[in-house]
Amino acid sequence: MNSVTFAIAALLAAANSPRPVEVQFVQGTTGRTVTIMVDGRQTRTTFAGKLGFRERNRSWQSVCGNVRAPMKNGSFFRLKPLSSKQVGGRIALAGNIVAKYFASARTADQCAGLQLAVWEAVEDGGDHADFSAGRFRAAAPAAAIDYAQDFYEAITDAKEAAFLESQDNGGQDQFSTT
Repeated sequence: MNSVTFAIAALLAAANSPRPVEVQFVQGTTGRTVTIMVDGRQTRTTFAGKLGFRERNRSWQSVCGNVRAPMKNGSFFRLKPLSSKQVGGRIALAGNIVAKYFASARTADQCAGLQLAVWEAVEDGGDHADFSAGRFRAAAPAAAIDYAQDFYEAITDAKEAAFLESQDNGGQDQFSTT
C-alpha cells in the first residue's frame, strides 16, 4: 500500500468514528490570488491553492471544499471525515479531481488550478469547466486556468478522496488525500 493510499485509508477509517476531529487552519501554502464571483454577485479576491492544517498529532494539506465559507488563519473548528464517493453528487466529482491530482499539484499555478477545478465541480458540476459562466466564475493567471481545465476532466474518473465536512460556523469543508 503506497503512502497516499494509506493516508486515504486512515482518513476514511476515521469516518466511522461518530466524533469530528478538531483542526486548526494554519495558512495557505501553495497557490495564487485569484478573482472569483459566486452567484453573479460582487467579485472578490481570494487565495486558491493548498491549505495547511494541524491537529493534535500531525499536520496536513487540503483544498477548500466550500468557496462560500472563508476562514481566517489560526481558526479552530471541527471536521468530520467522509468518503467523497459515498457522499456522492458534486462532492464525488470534486473528490475525483482531488484523488487524481492532489499529489502531483506542486507549483503555485498547479495548486491554484486544482482549487479552481474543485470549486467549479462543487458549484456547477457541468460536463466541462467554464470559468466565465455559471454559479462559479474565476479570473486567474492563464497557466492556473489551463491547469484547472485539465484537472477538471478527472470528474469522470471514479476515485475517492477524503471529504472533510465542517461541523462549525467559521469552519470550511475540505478535500484531501493526506
